[in-house]
Amino acid sequence: MDDILAYLEDVTRPDSRPPEYFALLDRTDPYTAAILEKFSLDFLDGLTEAQCGASDWLQRECSSRGFRLGVRLTLAALQ
Repeated sequence: MDDILAYLEDVTRPDSRPPEYFALLDRTDPYTAAILEKFSLDFLDGLTEAQCGASDWLQRECSSRGFRLGVRLTLAALQ
């Protein structure tokens, strides 16, 4: 089941991001600058990688739950 969910996530992930996504990223600039004043670029890279890993996990979990809910609703409607 996990293989199917991973495949569905891969084929439904958008190829490009809308302008709203980049506007949200721009909001991180002051925080990035503040971190770089106190810490190294390697530190920032590690922090970003850890946060992205958590975000990716959450996205997969939400996608999986949404898919399973959709299947359950479809099965319930067919009964």
